[in-house]
Amino acid sequence: MNQLQFDEFLRSVAISKNDTYAILLGAGCSISSGIPSANDCIWDWKGTIYKSNNSSTNDWIDNFRNPKVQKTIQSWLDNQGSYVEFGCKEEYSFYAKKCFPIEKNRSQYFQKICSNVKPAIGYRTIPLLVKHGLLDSVWTTNLDDLVMNSCVLGGVQGIEISLDTVERINCKFRPNRPPKSNLN
Repeated sequence: MNQLQFDEFLRSVAISKNDTYAILLGAGCSISSGIPSANDCIWDWKGTIYKSNNSSTNDWIDNFRNPKVQKTIQSWLDNQGSYVEFGCKEEYSFYAKKCFPIEKNRSQYFQKICSNVKPAIGYRTIPLLVKHGLLDSVWTTNLDDLVMNSCVLGGVQGIEISLDTVERINCKFRPNRPPKSNLN
């Protein structure tokens, strides 16, 4: 697959007016809407673990983006001998589970960081692309509801498919019309 420059992309779309496209959104695309990055979550969890084990910690430790704070937290974690190595690929899942061992608490954490966020401009273009017939699906691994929220705000009916609703993948998408219900 070729990676296109913006002007090349515009020419491609212009010549392919009858084609529709799908978008795959992944880690990082929600940052502009105010959702913390995976790295920010890791440092938040590390800081929370540090604070809960060091009761005399002052509020300066909450500034986990500060390199000095990160060094302090990481040094303490390294000295404990029970935490994964800094930068390893398991950090995200390890610290999520270590900070919140109860699955419900992890879900609550993600609900908290995803609540009251508004779709940024990139998300708000999704319903416009649908209405103009350029976009027929958006696929995402993200835990937020920004795609669905942007569709609702833009007047487009979306069909959300998750592991719990995989049968919906066979629904025919019809912009601006509610999907048929298979629940009757």
